[in-house]
Amino acid sequence: MHTPERLEADIITANAHAEWAALHGSERTSVWPRLIVKDHTESTNDDAIALLSSGELGGPDMPDATGTLIVTLDQRSGKGRLGRAWEAPAGSGLAMTLVIQAPSSVPTESLAMASTLVGLVWRDVLAASTASDVGLKWPNDVLMGGEKVAGILAQVAPSSPGPRGAAASADGSKTGIDKTGLADKTGVANKTGIADKTGVADKTGVKNGIDKTGTATGEPTKATRAGGLNLVIGIGTNLTQTKDELPVPTATSLALHNCTTDVHRLISAFWTRALAVLSEWLPAGGPLDQPLGSLGCTSLIDATRKHCATIGVDVRVHLPQDVEITGVARDVDEYGHLIVEDSAGKRHQISAGDVIHVRRSDGHYA
Repeated sequence: MHTPERLEADIITANAHAEWAALHGSERTSVWPRLIVKDHTESTNDDAIALLSSGELGGPDMPDATGTLIVTLDQRSGKGRLGRAWEAPAGSGLAMTLVIQAPSSVPTESLAMASTLVGLVWRDVLAASTASDVGLKWPNDVLMGGEKVAGILAQVAPSSPGPRGAAASADGSKTGIDKTGLADKTGVANKTGIADKTGVADKTGVKNGIDKTGTATGEPTKATRAGGLNLVIGIGTNLTQTKDELPVPTATSLALHNCTTDVHRLISAFWTRALAVLSEWLPAGGPLDQPLGSLGCTSLIDATRKHCATIGVDVRVHLPQDVEITGVARDVDEYGHLIVEDSAGKRHQISAGDVIHVRRSDGHYA
């Protein structure tokens, strides 16, 4: 199916209501969050941040904006990690931003996994629509057939003055979350945007308890906050591009894997499932190891391990201060860190960094 020239909010909303009823056996009793459809925009993440900063979202008239979704088929200034551009011709890419307003009861180290949680939801939606393997490249690029089809960028958004607590500072220092975020460089806006699973980042972006090489030297510490925290989690997905139209050979599109490009159905399925997961995960305090019914009765960490395409692969990890680690990704630990074993047998806990899957000379991943 070809993508439409424009998105229709009524179709997405009707589909979402039907999806919710099918999943839960009844209509949603809570008020549905806002759906904002843009014919075009510079950045859906920037739009969400502006709405939160002004109080139009999360203000007195809408104190809980969690689940608000902004979507467009024409994002003109999308960004990935370190400000890298994500560009796609109008109609060939889908940009979505999901708003999460996390209460102070959710520790910051759990929020560092929020974008992975959202990535798992999107992975599940896509996997239901293609015969190709769909997995996560740590921490949350979405791979289809081993190539990148979607990526995620999460950012901290300041709060408007009000009851939700202190706003994040410009660099995220009040929250313990690094504003520079993550994203990737290959074809689609990507990664977590949250530099630190502990919520405590130094100036290099390396976590507390991690030395300058990115090797863990101690257990993560729980970071606390005086108030709630706003996250905006953007997903960029390649829809219809051919191989020649993609910016790098390691990228792919839904169309190349015969995955549906019925964006109305994809958006509604994602929105419905994301709402279900967040409605369970946030009130429970953002657990990493507690089974969630909305995740198929598995925990966030176990679901990450199950669908992490990075485990077992030869990787090269670029860390702050030009440090590089090469080895085999062995596991994801209980905090969401990637465990990489180097050639000397030393294991490193990676909390943030560019992770590159190394291909063998035959073109396949190791």
